[in-house]
Amino acid sequence: MTKKILLTRPVEDSLITKEKLEKIGFQTVIIPLIKICKLNHAEIPLKEYDLIIFTSRNAAKIFDNKLAGKEIIFSIGDATTRALEKRNFTNIKNSDGNSKDIILLFKKIFNNRKINILHPCAKNISMELENYFYNQGSNYNKLPIYEVKKQCSSNKGFRDYLESSHNLITIYSSRTALSFVETIKRLNLEKFCKNKIIFALSSKISDHLSDLNFKKIYIPDFPSERSLIEVVRNFKKG
Repeated sequence: MTKKILLTRPVEDSLITKEKLEKIGFQTVIIPLIKICKLNHAEIPLKEYDLIIFTSRNAAKIFDNKLAGKEIIFSIGDATTRALEKRNFTNIKNSDGNSKDIILLFKKIFNNRKINILHPCAKNISMELENYFYNQGSNYNKLPIYEVKKQCSSNKGFRDYLESSHNLITIYSSRTALSFVETIKRLNLEKFCKNKIIFALSSKISDHLSDLNFKKIYIPDFPSERSLIEVVRNFKKG
């Protein structure tokens, strides 16, 4: 029997993941637990930059590419890079990891020079890059252009999946994990967690699930979708 797996990302992102999982033999159920809300009236602090950093596909999709010139572009993840290429950004350096990998790439490309940096991003993101560049001496400008909000677009669908024998669930972000836990508690579904298996993108995301008792939480060695899909593939193989 084909195994089902719950995808909790926004629909557009989930459709991409759906294709990858169905190729390896899973049937997918999409119930978004977060939504992406574009922020208006964001002002660009400077006109000229040496580097623009994109740490998410959403920022790559939303940022006005007319504001980009000949800057070097740092991108986290293949999906972010594809979104940038689709919008005709050039001079892209991809880092398939996290903020620490962006810092390593910066040291390699710029040799730790003090430069002007723009970081289009989500509201309330981690301070890791901001703290690093503040101490390093570069002019780092964080530009919030979207906000991630918690939601559950189908309480009935969510309840039906949690109460069913289907037990596989993917969690891609901390905000999704928080929404997931909140929805389970609001619908009084805690007792159904004990037979659920979670595939979380990172240990930080997994930490947000600690209030509930799951059968197993799998975390890839590397925080990328490619690595997470590989963990799911290996799980299917047994």
